[in-house]
Amino acid sequence: MKLSLMLVIAVALMACRPSPPTEKPETTALAFFQAIYIEHDVAAATQLVDPAIAELLQHYRLASQIQRNLLGLNLTEVNVGIAEVDIDFFRRQTDEVNVLIKLTGYRNGQFIMDDRRVQLTRLNDRWLITELYADPFNSNG
Repeated sequence: MKLSLMLVIAVALMACRPSPPTEKPETTALAFFQAIYIEHDVAAATQLVDPAIAELLQHYRLASQIQRNLLGLNLTEVNVGIAEVDIDFFRRQTDEVNVLIKLTGYRNGQFIMDDRRVQLTRLNDRWLITELYADPFNSNG
């Protein structure tokens, strides 16, 4: 009797556990880069980032300036895709995920293929970009 009562309580508690968000982190990352590179919509991109990055986006104001100064990659005729997501079946309940975005387009008439990595954090059942990683191969010299 006690065992069946405990089993019923355990099942009820598991059912009350908050459900994971239906939105995937890679969808948010993809939407951010599409807003900046394809739609040139800074307002839409601002909705997908945390307040610190949103402040930087508002500072630069124009998508072309965000591409040049914040992301370090100014492109035209851009295609955006997902290259890698560091989440698997056993880590689906994690609150932080890194996503690698593949960008292809033209810069000064030359075809460019590049990757950009972002970190997303789950906040209130939404994924927000909390870090834009610098290009490790970019140099000033």
